[in-house]
Amino acid sequence: MSRQNTQAGIGKSLDAVIAQYATQLSAAMFAVVGITGVLMFFHLYKGEVEGIHEWLGLAFAVAVIAHLVRNRRPFMYMLGQARMRVLLLVGATGSLGFILLSPPQQANPFRQATQRVLAAPINDVAPVLGVTGEDALRRLRSAGIAEASPEQSIGALARQYKKDPALLLGAVMAEQGGKPGPDR
Repeated sequence: MSRQNTQAGIGKSLDAVIAQYATQLSAAMFAVVGITGVLMFFHLYKGEVEGIHEWLGLAFAVAVIAHLVRNRRPFMYMLGQARMRVLLLVGATGSLGFILLSPPQQANPFRQATQRVLAAPINDVAPVLGVTGEDALRRLRSAGIAEASPEQSIGALARQYKKDPALLLGAVMAEQGGKPGPDR
């Protein structure tokens, strides 16, 4: 089979997949993104659904693009209508207004606290994590940090050993066998 025939076959297969799934996928993603957006608006399960909302929002964007490709002729016809252009302008203006007029975000205190814990010397931060400095060092060694000193920070060790700082922090706070400590 020639390269042209192969490319034509792939193109037809892609068109068939888009034709079969684009509208249904757009509808399903619209439902999920709509429901999670409403939950977040009313601050119900906000933390739990925020990741779902963001990731499936990206999937929704892909599904909509596939839907628009599949239905490009009707879409181009709609873009020629003044009503559609006005609606797009209103949507874009409203979105830009929310972005520009929103108050600045306050820093997340949990993130700031975590960054400070990761930057503090192990001996200073160990009691806050519910362990002694010696236990923290022993647990870090068990997590693959061969040479850790009490003056070093978990963040510096994570960079030095190319490890995830959250995993090292979790290793310091974990009981023997990986179970959480008594405060968890």
